[in-house]
Amino acid sequence: MLGSTHIIVGGVIAQKTGNYPLGLSLAFFSHFILDAIPHLDFEVPDDQNPKPYQYILASLDSLLGFAILIYLGYTLTDLDLILLLWGGFFGLIVDLWLHMPIWKKYTRKIWLQLYNFHYNIQHWWPKPNKFIGYGTNLILIIGGIWLLLQN
Repeated sequence: MLGSTHIIVGGVIAQKTGNYPLGLSLAFFSHFILDAIPHLDFEVPDDQNPKPYQYILASLDSLLGFAILIYLGYTLTDLDLILLLWGGFFGLIVDLWLHMPIWKKYTRKIWLQLYNFHYNIQHWWPKPNKFIGYGTNLILIIGGIWLLLQN
């Protein structure tokens, strides 16, 4: 999934629980559920480091996810903005741990089973076409925003 999808869904889950320990735990585990759904993202082969444009795309995508949460957190005054943002962070943290070139060779050794599990759930479906792959992300983002608006 795109980073923005993980961020928004994680934030929505945490917000809807209204409970920090439960919400952040569920946001973390939502990462694996989302990655098990057929999707497309900014995939970089494991034996390569991202190219500069891939860093830029992934960073802008994640910033967009957090910007949406911040906007909704300020616009909808009954939301706990801190829980919303931490939920977004916990929804994304698996990718930050396992795929950042700065430390991935260390984290993948320490969390080898987590890395293998994450890799396997992402690749147990054949890659979908672009319409379905990015459409999945869009549906989840719109659905998450819609759920936040249901307060």
